[in-house]
Amino acid sequence: LNPHQTPPSILRFAADLGEKMKTALQSEAEAQKLFPELEKCSLDIPKATYVSTPQILCFSDAAELVQKYPNLGQNFEDIKRGLDPETLKRFNQFQKAMEKPDGTNTH
Repeated sequence: LNPHQTPPSILRFAADLGEKMKTALQSEAEAQKLFPELEKCSLDIPKATYVSTPQILCFSDAAELVQKYPNLGQNFEDIKRGLDPETLKRFNQFQKAMEKPDGTNTH
């Protein structure tokens, strides 16, 4: 196993989540169905343990859904309040890395 290569399990997780996001981005009702899973995934790691890639992916997808469906904002704020500072820091780094030069997000 190459430590510099993304593990296959993370690639599968990201691909599966991507498929769910395609459906969720089609309607607010579908987004509402996915939100509990994103919340569980975002908050699944006990505070002060470590920040996982799936956790950041889930929180990032929740942020994307809130941009499209503002009615989910309270759900997103609930997740955000439950995150530890290190996770928020990593999320902000991830968002910054995903920004295009014009300030829009590639995610």
